[in-house]
Amino acid sequence: MRPHNKVKKGEKENEAIRNKPYLGGENPKMHQTTRRDIFYGIIHAAYCGESYSYSDNSYDLKPRLVEPRDFYRKIERPSDTFEQLMTELDPAFKTAAKNEMYRSEKGWIDQGIQQNKIRRISFPMEEDAGKKERMFLIPVLSPQPTVGIDSSGIVDNEYLYAFCFFEDAIAGYTYLEKHIGIRKSHSPSEFKYGKLELRDEILIQKYLSILLKISCRAVLLLDTDILNMKKLKKIDKPRNIFTMILDGCFTGGRPERTVWRNKFRKKLYNFANSVKIHCDDDFGLTPQKVVNKFIRTLSNNGEFGVPEPIYVILESHESKPIQVADIIVGACRRFFQQTGSPHSSFSDLCFDDKKLARLFKRKKAKKIQKGSYVAAHYWISQKINID
Repeated sequence: MRPHNKVKKGEKENEAIRNKPYLGGENPKMHQTTRRDIFYGIIHAAYCGESYSYSDNSYDLKPRLVEPRDFYRKIERPSDTFEQLMTELDPAFKTAAKNEMYRSEKGWIDQGIQQNKIRRISFPMEEDAGKKERMFLIPVLSPQPTVGIDSSGIVDNEYLYAFCFFEDAIAGYTYLEKHIGIRKSHSPSEFKYGKLELRDEILIQKYLSILLKISCRAVLLLDTDILNMKKLKKIDKPRNIFTMILDGCFTGGRPERTVWRNKFRKKLYNFANSVKIHCDDDFGLTPQKVVNKFIRTLSNNGEFGVPEPIYVILESHESKPIQVADIIVGACRRFFQQTGSPHSSFSDLCFDDKKLARLFKRKKAKKIQKGSYVAAHYWISQKINID
């Protein structure tokens, strides 16, 4: 006789709640919507500031970042349409949300991340005085990762170059447009840091760390006066200079740091290889050549795999990755001008001075070497494990 497996009290009910289809927030494209689908749908509509239909009612949601607890916290007096929607969710849905959201692997959050529907980010809020980080859930808006490359002039020949390894550039663009409310320039319509009003500059400086977490996996910054020198060709060919400067971010220094930097280089290569790269025309090279040299240099002469650069032929006003990269590098440039560093979120990446010495070894080049420099900085998501 087979042993009887006892079912704990409430387990059957919870299992029924998990699997039962729910018709309340029906999507017009579906005849049946599960509670989990409603969960993802509300996160998407709230982040994008869209209308959401639930139980024959329509809710015009203002852009906001959703916290998991929003789905079950007690709201006595709704302050906006989002909170009104939360109060009108079916009690059974709220029970399911509280029970099912946080479950490891099988829960709504983990499943949404695995299925590339949502992402989880954390940062401190002003009302908490920055003492603790809070978790937010945002929708995945970009079909795949991208890379955006742009630059911003600091003074004279000194430029800051940003290589932004985006996890979701469209989510970053949406955050700028709908959450912060940054205004675009006209003719053409695009985000351009150099054309921002002071109000918008201040807002971006305030929310830059959140923008990085929402949009990027990593950012590499190069601060140098070499790539825009008037006498650049007396030093070497522009493509060779670009390659040497980029290579110098990952070589030299103490052995233990060289090991880490080589791992970091491989991580960036994996982020960018066979990925669509958007590049503005800022390097004295065609964007196509910049992208080719960028991937081949990151590959460490093929050590990490076969370089497969993919250049996207779009003007800046047609490319959301370039526009978000423009805002990031512009904000970092402003921090440089004010404090001498890109932003507190960034760390220094020691540059290999031997590369500079090699650049200026020619007699003609030695005359213009004085004062020339390269400084590198990086930001990487806390979720990324270099080791």
